[in-house]
Amino acid sequence: MKYLGVDYGSKRIGVAVSNEDGSVAFPKKVLKNNKDWITTLLLLCAEENIDGGVVFGESKDFAMKENLIMKEVHKDIKSLQTTSSLSIFLQPEFMTSRQANRFQKEDAMHDARAAAIILQTFLDKK
Repeated sequence: MKYLGVDYGSKRIGVAVSNEDGSVAFPKKVLKNNKDWITTLLLLCAEENIDGGVVFGESKDFAMKENLIMKEVHKDIKSLQTTSSLSIFLQPEFMTSRQANRFQKEDAMHDARAAAIILQTFLDKK
């Protein structure tokens, strides 16, 4: 099964994909968070033959309560569920952007690397 991972941000959305057997995650691209991002994501899912599902990072604060951004994530997940039959998963994530910085300085693919960390954590738990 092939999966797609999402690191959702208010300005940018990092995207990662797994290999065919769903064991390794790779950074793919960074999307602008605009009104068209879900359509772009669905096209990418079709292009990449995503059949396992989409894994969103579940962002929480230091008190382990959902961050404000999660309100938008839940809204967009509902929109995604009404337009596709893809399975949707939430993977708890904490400071994945900082983890991505440890591997490489921040650049255009930073958010995609954070998405790969989220997706790899999900895959490792499977």
